[in-house]
Amino acid sequence: MDKKPSEYLTEFLNFVSEAQSHYRFCSEEVKNQDKLTQDYLHSLELDGLKCDERSKVATKLTINRKDRRYYKDRVEELEPIVQFFDEPQNKKVIDKMQQVLGV
Repeated sequence: MDKKPSEYLTEFLNFVSEAQSHYRFCSEEVKNQDKLTQDYLHSLELDGLKCDERSKVATKLTINRKDRRYYKDRVEELEPIVQFFDEPQNKKVIDKMQQVLGV
């Protein structure tokens, strides 16, 4: 064994913490991207844009949708992990692991 058991436990706890943090960040980004989508759609609908202006907004909308998809995919990947560790009995296990490490 190259590592101490405490190092493995620390890595695992860091993974859980990072997954929860990244999940919250990506969830917020999905909401932000949704708002941005609405802004672009309203601009296309209401601003009376000329062809070249519409094209620029459409390009921004395309980028926005790709960004949203990225964040939504991350949320979907992390959601089962976060939900599992949010369950009270599993949260207790995490708390006990942190106690073992003296955290």
